[in-house]
Amino acid sequence: MARESSNSDLQILLDSIKSSDVVESRVQLLAKLRESDLPEKTYLASIVESLTTFWEDFTCLDASQCMLNKAILLVAAKYVDSDLSGCLVQFLALGTKASTWCGKHLKMTLMSSADSQEEEHCDCFFQLLLDFLSLSAAIVMALTRYPFLTDNDSTIIVERFVSEQLNLTKDVVSETKRINNYGSEILKVAQMVIDAVMRLCKEYSLAVNWIPGMQDLRRMKTAWTIKKLILGTML
Repeated sequence: MARESSNSDLQILLDSIKSSDVVESRVQLLAKLRESDLPEKTYLASIVESLTTFWEDFTCLDASQCMLNKAILLVAAKYVDSDLSGCLVQFLALGTKASTWCGKHLKMTLMSSADSQEEEHCDCFFQLLLDFLSLSAAIVMALTRYPFLTDNDSTIIVERFVSEQLNLTKDVVSETKRINNYGSEILKVAQMVIDAVMRLCKEYSLAVNWIPGMQDLRRMKTAWTIKKLILGTML
């Protein structure tokens, strides 16, 4: 009964976040979600899938949207170092969507950063970017711990995720000098993403020697694709 009650409370909280039209209320509810205990491990996939749904595709016009997305990242960060064997695809989906959004927002932020009225918004976004790059590196490291390439669809998901992370990292590194107060911190975390991707590529390459069959071929193909993506990022 206690477990059923916990599951019900968590679902009610997720539904409340989804139905709320007020950004500040959603931020508060996400903070409550982050403080809540997970009723059971199998519920994590549903939570991360909901976080991806909560993340809006459009770039924000003020700091409130950044605050909302930062709150989403804080919830994801709470669980990223736990057992992700049953929810990697959900974390990859969140990471891919958030990375695309961050890349668009970075360009918009750099164009408007000269406007003093945008200072608070810029600070909020760069703090969010730091959080996301840390999460991105952790997700990549999770890929080295769990067998994930079970079919062609999973291979495509991994390759797209890695591509988006490297594209964002390349943009961040190239614009570091224009990111005044956060440049050195962001550069340090961006390097963590690159290091994690290179380790993933190495792990997949080594796995070719001992994983038989189609999964062996998928890892080899993905390793080569990641290598090409890394080289493309460095050009």
